[in-house]
Amino acid sequence: MRWLPLVICSFAAPALAQESPQPTRFHTALRAPADCAGRGGFDAGVTARTPLAVVASGEAAELHATVEVVAEEGGHRGRLRMRWQDGTEASRDVSATSCGEVLEALAFVVALAIDPRAQAEPTPSSTALPKAQPDEPVPAPPRPATSTTTTTQQRAEPPSVVRASPPAPADAAFDAWIGVGAELDSGSMAPGPVLGLRLGATLSQWVTPRMAAELDGALLRRSGLAELDAAQAQFTLLAGRLAPCVFLRLGSAVGARACAGAELGSLQTEPTGVAAPRPDSRLWLAGVAGGGLRFSVWNVLALGLDANAVLPTRRDRFVFLDRTAQRDLEVFSVPALAGQGVVTLAARLP
Repeated sequence: MRWLPLVICSFAAPALAQESPQPTRFHTALRAPADCAGRGGFDAGVTARTPLAVVASGEAAELHATVEVVAEEGGHRGRLRMRWQDGTEASRDVSATSCGEVLEALAFVVALAIDPRAQAEPTPSSTALPKAQPDEPVPAPPRPATSTTTTTQQRAEPPSVVRASPPAPADAAFDAWIGVGAELDSGSMAPGPVLGLRLGATLSQWVTPRMAAELDGALLRRSGLAELDAAQAQFTLLAGRLAPCVFLRLGSAVGARACAGAELGSLQTEPTGVAAPRPDSRLWLAGVAGGGLRFSVWNVLALGLDANAVLPTRRDRFVFLDRTAQRDLEVFSVPALAGQGVVTLAARLP
């Protein structure tokens, strides 16, 4: 109950509650570390504090509550955003030592928004925020009989029992990121160093609180120039990359990951300064393996630093034909192995 004075002083605002308390259908979206309670447990913490709270689907809800909890140094921080059917919105923040204390406090705030007479402690017959099986539906206590003036539309469930909607595992275990990056290539598709740009997306599924399986995809563009005497050749690579990865959390704001995947695309050349120039296009297929560090910024942005090895499967050779001397002048030959450094900035999708 160490969080109770903070909630009473900072969150119990009259503007959060309806003018005349009556049964209210609410829906919760929860994002929290994997070791915290699930959405079903949070909903049970609300319904256990007031009989006027009714769990409902998103379409039928009169109150939408979005809860996000993040781990920080020395404890956890939670943010609650509430939006009523009429467009009224409110948000509250709370910090505590454990994730359970944060969720207890925010559950009390939601209960107060529905019923100003909500209890600070859940009823003894129910267990708020269970952790052993957080993703199972948790039944709430029976609703008391309502007055004869309560309309049928205000009853989202039969008066005998209220059932929590099944929580979505992705609320606490799934992340999606989209971002941009810059590459410095040692010379895999043109004489190095070669600069490149990428637009990518990453899907993360948390397996444990510290480890996640990821799928990394990106669209790539690299460009390089080769010069030989008065002639030039412009190299342009357009490709897509797909790589499964493993991410390991090292601390509250830093993690490491390792990836292995492939690039598939087209390597195009455009010669200038030669007689009868002929543009060319070759298939590009390369394996990619590497890893690096990812730093979290404000929990919604991530800075990535990676080092990769690029292994082209096609060892193409590009030449200028010297008809006078009847010999080939080599412009560039794709190497067996090249190095690459990548800097990315990604944003987490809500």
